[in-house]
Amino acid sequence: GGRGGGGFGLFEALLGAAGPQGGFHQPGPRPMRGRDVSMQMDLGLREALMGTERQIRYRLSGDRDPRTTKVKIPAGARDGSRIKLRGKGEPGAAGGPAGDLYLDVKVAPDPVFRLEGGQLHTEVPITLYEAALGATVEVPTLDGTARIAIPRGTRGGQRFRVRGRGAPRRGRDDPGDVIVTVRISLPETMSDEFIQALERLREEHPYDVRPTT
Repeated sequence: GGRGGGGFGLFEALLGAAGPQGGFHQPGPRPMRGRDVSMQMDLGLREALMGTERQIRYRLSGDRDPRTTKVKIPAGARDGSRIKLRGKGEPGAAGGPAGDLYLDVKVAPDPVFRLEGGQLHTEVPITLYEAALGATVEVPTLDGTARIAIPRGTRGGQRFRVRGRGAPRRGRDDPGDVIVTVRISLPETMSDEFIQALERLREEHPYDVRPTT
């Protein structure tokens, strides 16, 4: 019939919606990106600061067996840093891309160093003789050891700086410093002769470190 343009338009629209074989085309599900996944990664302080490579195991929803992948930890990672592994998260739906896997870095305390404000701090014991007479002693660094001069008359708690042997700094080629605090340590066991020598020194060379005000 040709009574009214509305009927012809509807007929034309129906024909246009038909597929090549005459059937109607039903649009499929829209591609959806997979869900992001996060997990904690435990690192030692030296690993985090110097960088390392790890193989990790993790599971996604529906996995019967854990997955493994290699991760390169960049030098200079800090506690709370986040490392992104693109496409390692949950798979997408209907051809959509996979999500990402985020590794939240947790740095364990180190027995030698502590990180404060971008500088590495460590404590080194010295003998009473080294403090009084001066000496050259070895101190730890991230990549080995360094030697520092202890001047005559050094007091416990004094700090010394080893430049450029500390933690890597992001965006800079030069690493930070190592701050060494010296602690005067007496022998674990003191012989009678040692005690008598100290008593003679006290009598012959007395001095007051707590002057009255």
